[in-house]
Amino acid sequence: MATIDLSRSATDFRKRYTSVRAQMGRVFTDDDHNENERIDGEDERRSRVDIIGPDGSPDDGFLLQNPTITNGRVNFDITPGTFYLGGNRLTLDSVEQFQTQKDWLNMTVADQPAAPAPGTARSDLAYLECWQQPVSAVEDGELFEVALGGPDTGVRMKLMRRVHLAAGTVPATVTPIGTLSRQAGPPLDWGPSMRTMSLSSTPR
Repeated sequence: MATIDLSRSATDFRKRYTSVRAQMGRVFTDDDHNENERIDGEDERRSRVDIIGPDGSPDDGFLLQNPTITNGRVNFDITPGTFYLGGNRLTLDSVEQFQTQKDWLNMTVADQPAAPAPGTARSDLAYLECWQQPVSAVEDGELFEVALGGPDTGVRMKLMRRVHLAAGTVPATVTPIGTLSRQAGPPLDWGPSMRTMSLSSTPR
C-alpha cells in the first residue's frame, strides 16, 4: 500500500466548512486542495446515506451465491453489480469467489473459515467492508508523468472492498437464509444486506 506525501491533514467536519476559497497573493498548499476534496466527498457520502440509507443496491450487486467447500474451506460466488455501503458506491464488474477476491490478495487460510465438522451445524455471518486506499505510481505505472520526464505527481484514492465471513457469529436478530452442506447443494440467493449462511456437514 502506498504512503501519501502530505504536509498535513487538518480537516475537521465538526467545523461545518462547505468549501475552500483561494485568496489573491497567498500560498496554496496541498492541504488546501485536499481539504476541498474531502469536504465535497463527505457531503456526497452523507447525502447518499440520507437518500439511499445505510445500505442498498439497484441491481442486486454483491449477492452471495453457489456456496461450496474448496480445499476444506467455505467458498461462494459474489455476483457483479453495485452496492452502496454507508454512502460509498462499491462496484464489481464480474463474478468473484470469496477465496480469490481481487481486493484481498493477501488473504490467508486463517481468513477462510473451515467447513463444519461432520455431524455438526453452524451459522456464519458474511459482511462487506470498504475503505479508501492511496495508490501511487509505484503500484500504477501509468501515474508517472511522462511529459515531466517521469516523476510522480499526485496519488489516487481507490475505494477497496472485501467480503468477510465470521464463522459461528450470527446476531440473535439475524435469521439464517441459506444452507450449505459438505456435499454439493442447491444454489442460494442471499439478499444484498447483512447475510448469514447456515452450514451443515450433511445435505439438507
